[in-house]
Amino acid sequence: MVTVLMMTVAYVCKWMEHSVRGVLCYFAIFFAIFIIVWVIQFVIWKRRISKINSKITYKN
Repeated sequence: MVTVLMMTVAYVCKWMEHSVRGVLCYFAIFFAIFIIVWVIQFVIWKRRISKINSKITYKN
């Protein structure tokens, strides 16, 4: 959903080249940023869950 909205806004505001190459480049950049943010969030939550699990194990 967000991708479609961002692509539309980028196209209308001329943030990207109005060609197939421009759309593909913009989508690739958007996707790369999405993956980077997802991996960072995954690592953060994995550490938090590990800490919670170790506290649970310690109390038992």
